[in-house]
Amino acid sequence: MISADLFAARSRLSEVEESLSCGGLARPDELARLWLLEGALATFSGDTQSAADAFRAAAEVEPGRFIEDLGPQIRAAYEAALAERSTSLGTLFVEPALAGWTLAIDGTPTTSPIATPEGLHVVQVGPTPDEVIFARVVHAIADLTIVIETGLEPVLLRDPPQTNPRTTPDAVIVPKPRPEPPLTVAWLASAGLGLGVGKRLDHPLGTEPALKPVVPLETGIRLGFRDGWVRAACGAGPLLTGRYLYTSEDQPRTSPVWLGGHLGGGWASEELSAGALVSLQWPGRIGLRGLAALPLGDLPLELEGRAGLNVTTARAPEGALELLVTFATDRL
Repeated sequence: MISADLFAARSRLSEVEESLSCGGLARPDELARLWLLEGALATFSGDTQSAADAFRAAAEVEPGRFIEDLGPQIRAAYEAALAERSTSLGTLFVEPALAGWTLAIDGTPTTSPIATPEGLHVVQVGPTPDEVIFARVVHAIADLTIVIETGLEPVLLRDPPQTNPRTTPDAVIVPKPRPEPPLTVAWLASAGLGLGVGKRLDHPLGTEPALKPVVPLETGIRLGFRDGWVRAACGAGPLLTGRYLYTSEDQPRTSPVWLGGHLGGGWASEELSAGALVSLQWPGRIGLRGLAALPLGDLPLELEGRAGLNVTTARAPEGALELLVTFATDRL
């Protein structure tokens, strides 16, 4: 899971987290493994703070446990996080209190309010230890009380504590923490096939066909951020049949290839990215494209399709289609 696609790894861990709200109470060894993998993923993503929080949570539920297959880099990050471990306590207050139901923190049955070490914890609620119907990951904050609203119908409320934390100055509601994805920088290299559809041009120097099969070759940089990306690239496109006709210094000329670059941006999810780009191409074209890309399994590759127009100053716009395979270092 940790060897290739960080997007796919994040999706699989999210599925594991969601499974905490069904079935029985989580076991300490399961939670420790979940936190260790969360920490490894955050380390590989460059999010050192979230990694440290996850490693400390793993040590809290099962001290000394580590997955040696994660490697020495993760082991070093794990030990560094534990060296800065806090001894402060926070308080978790779960509402409503359901008589006869099971309330557990990190897989251990307890009662509300809960005094617990600062950091990440899993809170689960259910009619019995084998039937959990509510779960939430909460970050306990030193010297603060966090109210967790389960939304479950009260059967028979226990006597509430004398102090209602929602009316005290230090009461705070904290949603399930989701680390912000860091900014990523990736080098891209692409190759593929394209087809331009325009008007046939004939000249003694050569012919520019109406159908223009081309091999786009590109390299560039992509910046990834929360749910989006931008990129810049340069490239060339050898024409497989005929030559491009253009005019320079009032003289007709030809070229077997276009040269240029593009700027683009769009949104991204775990399984699909889409957007648009604008390119400047010599000789004499401005390319406008919409695009969509899919990851190719666990490989550091993406399949990208584009469709749009080539706009020229001397003739009608041309239709254009392209299909490329892109190598991306952020998928390693």
